[in-house]
Amino acid sequence: MTNANFPRGFQFYNDKGVDTVLIEANIDSTNATSIGSGDTIIQEADGNVARASAGAPDGLKQLGVANSFRDSTGSFLQLIPANTAGTVSFVPFIGNRFLVQTSGATVINSDVVGATADLIVSADANTVTGVSNMEIDSATIGTGTQYNIEGKDPDSAWGEANVRLIVSANFYVGNTGTASI
Repeated sequence: MTNANFPRGFQFYNDKGVDTVLIEANIDSTNATSIGSGDTIIQEADGNVARASAGAPDGLKQLGVANSFRDSTGSFLQLIPANTAGTVSFVPFIGNRFLVQTSGATVINSDVVGATADLIVSADANTVTGVSNMEIDSATIGTGTQYNIEGKDPDSAWGEANVRLIVSANFYVGNTGTASI
């Protein structure tokens, strides 16, 4: 099987048959980038949310994965454009796991399970579908700090590039790649 190069951002991974809750948060008009479905979000100092950035030490501010959006009038949107106020419903990181593709042509093997990694934003979310282009940065596996690698999507193959990993947020600040919560 060859893994397709098809970034879809972070997707809720429900392997236990348990539903998760969606939480709603505000986005103010100072958001510098668009936010799409599958983008990870962080809490800003003012209490609003924004898209997480690649490799940033967002540790304790990580909230979850964007799911759906409304503009300031309450109308549903495919994504929240940059500099647009509204709300986002998101799946919280706490207690949940997510599927996300690895970046680039790096071959990924099963020895990455237990390692940590950072995300990479290769492009903003697709403006037609609203779907994220976020991926796990293959170059940061074992040195990144944002996410714990727990396994792979059963429909993805080890020993190839573009592996869809199962990840959880790493809330252990000061991470050395060995301990996490």
